[in-house]
Amino acid sequence: MKKILLFLGIMVILLIGCDSVDYAMKLYVKENTDRIEILIYQKTQEKGRQALLVTSFSDSTNIKRLLDFITRKKTPFYKCGYTGSIVYLGGANSYVVQKMDFNTQLGCEHIVFTYKDELHSRHLTDEGIAFLDSLYQKYKN
Repeated sequence: MKKILLFLGIMVILLIGCDSVDYAMKLYVKENTDRIEILIYQKTQEKGRQALLVTSFSDSTNIKRLLDFITRKKTPFYKCGYTGSIVYLGGANSYVVQKMDFNTQLGCEHIVFTYKDELHSRHLTDEGIAFLDSLYQKYKN
């Protein structure tokens, strides 16, 4: 009887963990991404802001690393704007698997993404904020 209860408890934990938006989104992105592009938004006189491609990755280690920057901790939908985007590309770069906008400014640190037609806002890890902010500081002008 104890083994059955233990088994059922483990199954419930696995099903709850596997059903989360964060887990499902990361699994989908990881399995379908061939390359990542990180864009930083620069302010311009004419158009307000312009996206500048600052780096790209095509190795699975960095794809996983960037996904690991996203925590499960929900954040408010800040009205701070965004300092850049991470674009996950698949199918030999022929389609966008996922596009995420982020902000690394103090008090606005978060990343937003749409999954199953619903907008989600999550906190970034300290390592993720430092990495993305270093790119923003280098290329913002």
